[in-house]
Amino acid sequence: MRGRFLAIAALAVLLVTGLGVVPVMADGGGGVFVDVDPSHPAFGSIRALVDRGIVVIGASGEFQGSQPLLRYDAAQWLYRTLERAQGAGSGDVDALAGRVSTVENRVSTVSNNVGRLETDLKSLRDTVGALQRDVGNLRDVASPAENLSQRVQTNFVLGVTAVVLGVAALGVAIFFS
Repeated sequence: MRGRFLAIAALAVLLVTGLGVVPVMADGGGGVFVDVDPSHPAFGSIRALVDRGIVVIGASGEFQGSQPLLRYDAAQWLYRTLERAQGAGSGDVDALAGRVSTVENRVSTVSNNVGRLETDLKSLRDTVGALQRDVGNLRDVASPAENLSQRVQTNFVLGVTAVVLGVAALGVAIFFS
């Protein structure tokens, strides 16, 4: 847990120094800085740090962003960050950890679902392939069956013709006898 607080504090210092904010800390408060234009890219970050009490603006109301960051000031920032992290901020960290856990669970569920879908898709592909083979086999079987059907019809017609001719021949033979 302590490592988490140190990581948060270090991250805060890195973010502040990474944005080029290098103020000199002054005693006092006020929370208003008159030397940073609201359109400055770091304005929102500075305002958030001041609002949280990590960066303290002097009585003059100047942030003094062009001044170098002293190790004394960095130590105070880090200390205030750790205090906030151990107090109300730890709830934020716990909430964030809970959200990360929820996202991890959802990703795991999605991964499992994708695995099942891949298995189902492979099964469907196998079934479609088997059906395609069956259709091909039926086509091969249907051709001889069609020929067989035609042969049966032809034989039936020939058989009926033979019977008719035989009856006719018998009738002729009886008639002339």
